[in-house]
Amino acid sequence: GQASGRVIREAEGAKQGIIEVTEAFGFSVNAGLTQIGLRLEDRTFHDYLKRLGYGQLPGSGLGIERAGSLAELPWSYAYTHASISFGHEITSSLWQHAAALNTVLRGGVPVRLHVLRALGQGDQRYALAPEEGTRVFSAATCAKVLEMMRYGAEEGTGRYAQDALH
Repeated sequence: GQASGRVIREAEGAKQGIIEVTEAFGFSVNAGLTQIGLRLEDRTFHDYLKRLGYGQLPGSGLGIERAGSLAELPWSYAYTHASISFGHEITSSLWQHAAALNTVLRGGVPVRLHVLRALGQGDQRYALAPEEGTRVFSAATCAKVLEMMRYGAEEGTGRYAQDALH
């Protein structure tokens, strides 16, 4: 990496010291997520985000849509590249984020989100076939990400949301 002198700060209560990748994701440790993100070339990272739908119009057909923002390349290594690694300097709609998460849930193949699964009248039913995209991640990679998300929900920062539901 390139030394820049930039200090990545953590939220109060974040894990400290040497941690595992799962803990970086599960506890939203900015410094850990930055170290992971900076291992990818900016072009590769940018391409993955675009293939997940970030910075693109969702194409839902449900009224006004926003593409969000995904900085054009080249990225500043210590600032834009580092910041995007933990979710700053990038914006998205809830629809875009749901579509990206759906890609992970489906094992790495994006499917355009729909509000309706089928149409019916009387005893007739017409299924709306989902449009599948080109594989973004392997099924094995998605399984690891889901494991980290589960950890975050049960042990990490998501546990507070679970506590609020009970």
